[in-house]
Amino acid sequence: MDPELTDTLVALEKRLHEPAVRRSGGEVAKLLADSFVEIASSGKLYTRGEIIEDLATEDSRHIEASDFAATQLHASVIKVTYKTSTSHGDARRESIWLHTEDGWKVVFHRGTPA
Repeated sequence: MDPELTDTLVALEKRLHEPAVRRSGGEVAKLLADSFVEIASSGKLYTRGEIIEDLATEDSRHIEASDFAATQLHASVIKVTYKTSTSHGDARRESIWLHTEDGWKVVFHRGTPA
């Protein structure tokens, strides 16, 4: 896989970890596809609207992310996996990114307790 593309997607993923971005519904919306869904590490299923709303009121916390890897599933579909550590615990995470007319958008995200 192209290292520059991997770097781009890792940077976008990390952007979603920034407290200022997470609190901005407009910024989060730019990165999530209309069909976005998330299965949180709690097991809860979130829609795009629900995650935007929840992140806007989330208590600010530091997210330590590591061990990023990207796998190309199709010419316009990339899976990004990584680990996170927060005050709420550790998780393994997976995002599916789709290249659209408006750039890269997350269509699916899952967190699994680690």
